[in-house]
Amino acid sequence: MLVSGFWVGRVEQGNRLVRFMVVGDDLAPDIGLLESARAQIGRFTRLEQQAIGFLGAREPQARLVEDLAFVSIDFLRADRPEDFEVEFLSADFRFWLVEFEAAQPRHAGWFFEFGTFQPWHVSLDSVGSVDQSSLWRFLLRQLLPNPMQSAA
Repeated sequence: MLVSGFWVGRVEQGNRLVRFMVVGDDLAPDIGLLESARAQIGRFTRLEQQAIGFLGAREPQARLVEDLAFVSIDFLRADRPEDFEVEFLSADFRFWLVEFEAAQPRHAGWFFEFGTFQPWHVSLDSVGSVDQSSLWRFLLRQLLPNPMQSAA
């Protein structure tokens, strides 16, 4: 499904529903990113554990969070199919992000907290490589999955 320039999908992996997002054009998602998504989703349990472990090691606040709920795996750079982001929502209503480069975790931090007007926290570890506008589009899709519903 095409949403605001992103192709969004869900696939069942084991007993989990894995949501992913891939950039593309109006006709189709980028084929290289789609192949990368297939490979990473194929190892979802290990990938999720790797992301949570990296996040906990880099962000002291994340270690205090008992429950991190997986949100999405996002493939946003057609020129770098092995670079992607794994997003989580914590019990304290923060969205956490782990950025992978060459399929390895490199940056971590939280980027949105419900109830605040400061949607962009950048940890010392995650300076600048995330496109803020794509994050806003993703958040709006999470909060308003059907834009027509919000108009009613």
